[in-house]
Amino acid sequence: MKTPNFMSDESFDKVFKEESDLINEQLKKEILIAMIGDVNAGKSSTLNRLMQKDVAEVGAQPGETKEVKKFYYTDNILFVDTPGLDDIYQEHSNETLKFYNQADVILFFLNAAGTVLSDTELKSLNKIATLNKKIILVLNKIDAADDVLSLVNYVLEHTGFAYPVIPISSKTGEQMEFLQREILQQLKDANKDLLLAANMADKSSIAKRWILAAGASAATIGAVPIPGADFIPLTTLQVGLMLKLSTLYGKPITKDHAKN
Repeated sequence: MKTPNFMSDESFDKVFKEESDLINEQLKKEILIAMIGDVNAGKSSTLNRLMQKDVAEVGAQPGETKEVKKFYYTDNILFVDTPGLDDIYQEHSNETLKFYNQADVILFFLNAAGTVLSDTELKSLNKIATLNKKIILVLNKIDAADDVLSLVNYVLEHTGFAYPVIPISSKTGEQMEFLQREILQQLKDANKDLLLAANMADKSSIAKRWILAAGASAATIGAVPIPGADFIPLTTLQVGLMLKLSTLYGKPITKDHAKN
């Protein structure tokens, strides 16, 4: 029988502090998400769907976004809603391109109910890509489209399969989880995913993904054929998951509760 292993209080305290410091460091970072799309592409309504509250007003009239609009969701989370594509190289071009260059993620909106990936849109996409390739193509309004799969394939083929294409409906909420997941995946590379996740509306799907990922990692660690070799890594994994979930739901956990 395998001899049980127990972590000392000192070792647990060290793990808890290290994982807490990592999370606190991330929460101090800044996120900039830039959005571009033709008028009525559903940028504002998508943003409002993703987050916990109405961040951007949804315009009822064509051409509602006539200038660069900055929405500070928190002090360190900024969304930038740009003018329509026809305006990008005119009055607001310099300011707009500055935000594209600095963005952690660029959401490039296409209208599934209109002309998908027009020459103007493709030209703008290619220009933006010279500054920043962290682009997600958001194919919105799929509730008003007939053959969504064909549209997705068309966009992929005409953009050289260089960017993820996420079909959604900001009106019905269809497939918003996939957009959320892709945004967080891109932010994860910069260690900023938890910062945004803690402010998103759909926390349950995020929590499920984290738990499944932690379970897979735990199974890998547990496969190590050395008695006791998996104890510290497993504890670190568990503590890290607990702290991430408590941050996600805004319910801090104490060291003693985590230990129990």
